[in-house]
Formats: sequence, C-alpha cells, structure tokens
Amino acid sequence: MTQKERIEQMENLFDQSNEVIQRLRQAIDDFSALQPTIDELDNYYKTKWRTDFEADEKGKLPADLKRGVLSEDGLWDLLEEYQRLKECLGKNESHSPLKRKPNINSQKDDAKTKLRTMGASWFISYAYYNLCDKNHKNWEKAETKQPRLSSYKNGCHQYMKTWITMVLNMNNNKLKKNEIGLSPEEIKRMAKKLLIEMEKNGCSK
Repeated sequence: MTQKERIEQMENLFDQSNEVIQRLRQAIDDFSALQPTIDELDNYYKTKWRTDFEADEKGKLPADLKRGVLSEDGLWDLLEEYQRLKECLGKNESHSPLKRKPNINSQKDDAKTKLRTMGASWFISYAYYNLCDKNHKNWEKAETKQPRLSSYKNGCHQYMKTWITMVLNMNNNKLKKNEIGLSPEEIKRMAKKLLIEMEKNGCSK
C-alpha cells in the first residue's frame, strides 16, 4: 500500500466514523429531550390508561380511532425500554472521556428500578407476608431472594405506597408472568389490602 492509498483509506474511515458519531449525538440529544413526553405517558398509564383500556375492551371507542397506546403491552413496554436505554446511556457516559453532565435519577426512576429488581408479584407477596398474613409464603418460591430482599429493605420506607400503586396500574398480562403461583387478581387483591393496612397505620409513603 502506497502512502497515498493509506491516507485515502484512513480518510474514508475518518469520514465514516465522523458521520456515525454525528448521527448518534443527534439521536442522544433527541432522546434526552424526550423526558417530558415520557413523564406525560407514564402519568397517563398510572391514572387514566386503565379507564380508556376498559372502554376499548367494551367497544365504547370509535372503530376508526388509532389507539396503539391502549394495547395490552405497548405502553408498558415502551416505558420499560426507555428506562433501560436511559440506564445504558448513563453507564456508558460515566466511562466516557467525553461524558456530559452526570444524569441523576429521580426518585421515581429509583422506585421503578427497585420494583423491577424485586418483581411486582414478589414484592406484593412479601409485603403481604410482612404486614398482613405471616402464613402467606408464596414469595419463598422465587429462585433468587437476596437481591429482592435487599431492594425491599432499602426502599420500603420510602416507596411502599408508590410501588403498590404501580402494581395496581399494571395490566394483568404482565402480572401473569410470575414464578410464585399468584394470579393477577390475587396480586391486586393483596395490593388493595396492603393500602388499607398502611392507611390504618398512618403510613403516607
């Protein structure tokens, strides 16, 4: 390879790399600007989504209305994928020599992360065992318990009510996927009883 050929080859690689980096930087900027939109969708999922979903199930919505947001798993999966990508970007930036300002997770993000570590059904089962019925032992069926117990102990005083509300707003298809033998109906019944117990004990968090 001649000097001229080597420089031409490296110049081509330089241009290719520069183009990809510029596209990625724009994509990261667009992703960062998405946070308010995701927050609005997350709030909708926790408040009005169930009402709209049930109206659709009963055939009360116009047939020609575009409503992908009401699909059983669509919105949940989008919110989960956003959080996963956000965490991946945060980890990558922390090791990058060109890292931007540190991304500090909100309390809501921390609550979601801990709930994912435990699993919604396991959390409800263990909390129900702790607060309502010591004879309830379904949580013991989980293969991995230590990381779940750690997340519970580290967050229960701060996030208990938030976690329960998140579980109550989950669609039943998500709650079916558990290894401890609880149906979605059982999980939500226990969640509601946990809220009642918290109110009796004057717990607000």
